[in-house]
Amino acid sequence: MKYADSAPVAVAGYVDTLSFVALFGLFTPHVTGNFVLTGAAAMGVQNTHGRLIARAGVPNTVMTGNVTQAVLDALELVSSEVTAEVKSAARARLGKTLHAVARFGAGALAYRYVMFWALLMPFAVLVWLAAVDRDESGLTDCAAGTKPR
Repeated sequence: MKYADSAPVAVAGYVDTLSFVALFGLFTPHVTGNFVLTGAAAMGVQNTHGRLIARAGVPNTVMTGNVTQAVLDALELVSSEVTAEVKSAARARLGKTLHAVARFGAGALAYRYVMFWALLMPFAVLVWLAAVDRDESGLTDCAAGTKPR
């Protein structure tokens, strides 16, 4: 599916940033109890998907690594000792990473202007992805025992 990498990155960054801003600096992946168990299961699925399905997207579960790589790529772009080939690869990686980081900023801005109503957008994106994936994979309708059209 065309958006299988970029849409989850957008949703993850958007929701993480929105909840961080909305909850006055509480980074929700660090919350204990059921939230952690639910989040761990979701991250496990997300990490497994990224490992089993080879795609050229930006990892969406390791933002510290992405930010570190972005800094290294930026340094390679301004260095006079780096070959044109290395600069080209750095430029491509940096473009993907900055695109994801911009989505994180969108989550913060959305909360600023519409509060928790901003969560409707990532919910709609996930519903849309599920519908598109269902149509593309030709899953059968369990109740009717037929393939969807």
